[in-house]
Amino acid sequence: MKLPALLLIMIIAAWSHPTWAAKTDIVILQNGDRITGEIKRLEAGVLRVSTDHMGVINIEWRFIRRIFSDQNQTVEMIDGTRLVGKLVKGEDEEDLIIKSDSGSTQVSTLDIVSAYPLGANFKDRMTLDLSVGADYTSSTQLANASTAVDFRLMNFKRIWESSLRTYLTRQGGDTDNGDPSDVTTDQTRLEAWGSMERILMNQKYRKYSSKFEKNEALDLDFRLSLGASFGRYLIKTNNQWFDVAVGLQALEERIRPPEDQASIDVCGGYGDGPCDDLNVETNFELTGTARYRYWRFTSPERSLDTYITLYPSITSAYRGRLRAETRTTFKLELAKDLFWSLELYGNYDNGKGLAVFPEEKWDYGLTTSLGWSY
Repeated sequence: MKLPALLLIMIIAAWSHPTWAAKTDIVILQNGDRITGEIKRLEAGVLRVSTDHMGVINIEWRFIRRIFSDQNQTVEMIDGTRLVGKLVKGEDEEDLIIKSDSGSTQVSTLDIVSAYPLGANFKDRMTLDLSVGADYTSSTQLANASTAVDFRLMNFKRIWESSLRTYLTRQGGDTDNGDPSDVTTDQTRLEAWGSMERILMNQKYRKYSSKFEKNEALDLDFRLSLGASFGRYLIKTNNQWFDVAVGLQALEERIRPPEDQASIDVCGGYGDGPCDDLNVETNFELTGTARYRYWRFTSPERSLDTYITLYPSITSAYRGRLRAETRTTFKLELAKDLFWSLELYGNYDNGKGLAVFPEEKWDYGLTTSLGWSY
């Protein structure tokens, strides 16, 4: 067999392995129904079970009478404690017994942040959201289009997150009226970032992140940043997280000067080959972030993710400069794996210390979209 064909078979086999795995966990509901499958997750008071004939189903804990499982689960409690053992339904509605070789521990499901199989694979620990939005107003000939990709991968030591967002605003002009200024104009906004969060004791964490931005509304050709922060979860329950963090980041950016300042450039204008380098700024900033997340897995599933971050500059040349950004995203399940999203975003820069950017700049917007979630 040729090597490429063998590699393809191995990849397909590795990806499909969870489907072939024996589903031997048994869940008995309060009405006597019996469900055989594989326990995938316990989160927000909902047990996720993968079955052969019904796919992945969500069962509220209060509807479960008994659980029979031979696989160990790793359970994270709200105080940061981690337990390993088999899940057993307790006598009370919210009770859960975790059985291990060293004995049994009884806890309340309200005190559980999440639980995963000890050997959970990549697909069981990841979430992926894809969404696309568009709208058009005929009176102003204003069209908006947006795309978003969000990825998260978790285990009990680290959380990896990444996001890619693009926004395009187009306003069409009337080219038949003879006015040369009345033409189609486009504005684009691009944002891509990734982070790795290392979970520590007592609900603390370290985070390393990198981000790339382009925003024509702020005259920003590009901004690339790399930073680290230290944070703590003030609230971390089975359906809501609230954390704060402080840190430091280095960034490099190029801001396009206004038209009335273009002649200041010694090269005679902006963007003429080597002149690009003369507009590149390097800066160091403090970071302060507060983020709140809420979700429900009962049908219809819904979630809320909101944060605000402040970036005060500490580089002497830009002392007094302050940037800020915020985003709030609400998602509501319309059908299985299909959701509607509403997102509000805002960016601010007071421009202090920037010779080509002397005034305050705001950029904010509201987008709606349809998306798919895995």
